Amino acid sequence: KLTVEIPQEFLDNAVYPIRHATGLTFGYTIEGTSYITGWDYRTVGSLFTGKLGTADSVSFYIFKFTTSDYFKSAIYIHSDSTLLVYSNFISKSGTGFMWVTRSFTTPPNISIIDYILTVFTTSSGTRLYYDSGDTNQGHVASGNLPNPGIFTHNNRKYSMYCTYTAGGNNNNDLLMMF
Repeated sequence: KLTVEIPQEFLDNAVYPIRHATGLTFGYTIEGTSYITGWDYRTVGSLFTGKLGTADSVSFYIFKFTTSDYFKSAIYIHSDSTLLVYSNFISKSGTGFMWVTRSFTTPPNISIIDYILTVFTTSSGTRLYYDSGDTNQGHVASGNLPNPGIFTHNNRKYSMYCTYTAGGNNNNDLLMMF
């Protein structure tokens, strides 16, 4: 049995809604145990249900062998595979395991519909991690963020998530930080 005690003073003086310190997210925030390589010049991602607010960035979990690779992330609307937003194409230095975050210059409004969170790279050696997902959750398209995306599907839930700023009345996003 787990018991969590929240001081009354905290409850009385907190500024609501109370949110997780790193921001609100939707997607898959776990470092997957399987990986793909050779996905250069492809747009790769997974289907996730969005939240009400503004999409700030997309993060993805990789292993880099070389010191400088270029990445950009994007969000597609699943119903018609329309490209909603994409980040700048920026180099990420360093090697090893890492979460890479790409922010959007003009963050779009999002809602509670299905989106495809994606990443694109020109690096052939970078590993993108995933776990087993739902049928057709994984999406792959040839080329640099085609619009609309012409995706093939797999059952992969890639380690990627969107950080967003809540908007509207979305009480399901109340997260407490202890």
